[in-house]
Amino acid sequence: MNRPIGETGRTPAVTRRPLSRVLATALAAVVAIFLTAAAPVPRPMTAEQLAARGEAIANRIMALQRGGATQRTIDRAMHREYGLKPVPMAAQRSQLTEQRTQLTAAATSTSTESSCVNLPKPTAYYDTQAGAHIVSASWSWKNLPKSSTRCWVRDTSVYGGDVGGPDAFGIYLNRQVIYRSSGGNHWTERNARSRFVNPEDWDAYGVVYRSQDRSNTGNREYTWDHGNVWMYFNLTTCAGTQTFTLKSKIGHTWSNASISSASVSASGISLTFTTTEHRWQAVNPTAGIYTPC
Repeated sequence: MNRPIGETGRTPAVTRRPLSRVLATALAAVVAIFLTAAAPVPRPMTAEQLAARGEAIANRIMALQRGGATQRTIDRAMHREYGLKPVPMAAQRSQLTEQRTQLTAAATSTSTESSCVNLPKPTAYYDTQAGAHIVSASWSWKNLPKSSTRCWVRDTSVYGGDVGGPDAFGIYLNRQVIYRSSGGNHWTERNARSRFVNPEDWDAYGVVYRSQDRSNTGNREYTWDHGNVWMYFNLTTCAGTQTFTLKSKIGHTWSNASISSASVSASGISLTFTTTEHRWQAVNPTAGIYTPC
């Protein structure tokens, strides 16, 4: 039998790779496919979609905080439920003391003060689906000592109605960002919800809301028992390591006092009161040191 030149009739030798290399290659391919499929791609969202998502995230965070969840538990829930990435944060206590209005001795025992309100450290995440950062902050009134009655009852009337003039709450950063969207809610102690309609002010440093707080007859259903504010934003730049200080601020009035205006700027949130009495304001005693880059 004639064969072409060079053909021997033998089966060519097959180069065999070690099993460990074969398995390693296969595993790497599987991991690459998984990461590609699992990595969320930011998708364009309408203003309505972004607002709905921000509200859902902020409300979930506040519910977990009020339930006593640790920050680690909250971070895990946000990643599992919304795909959020926790951003490295540290706590800052220095230079963040509560700003209290000086009350007369006669008023101290019958009126509230800023220590009557819980102001948890604000939270910050990167939302991989929205392609933006989201920060949120909340407040809640404490109970009177050795009582199940909220502290705000000192400022309300058994006949119900407005409690002083409008109150204010907001969130702000010490560096400029690109504002995307914001919102917030406030609830009664029985969880009847009202949404903040429009910001009193917003800019590249944060957002603040102002609205009238009320109670019903018999000191029930106080509309500002607890609430939150959230904000979506993008960074102006991400060169090097940038540190943001994230804070929240609340202002409360009663009797004939009112907050006539609220604004946010590079110096923080500014509240304008109509009187020097029957009011107080406070920043959260523990701010977040936020490092997004």
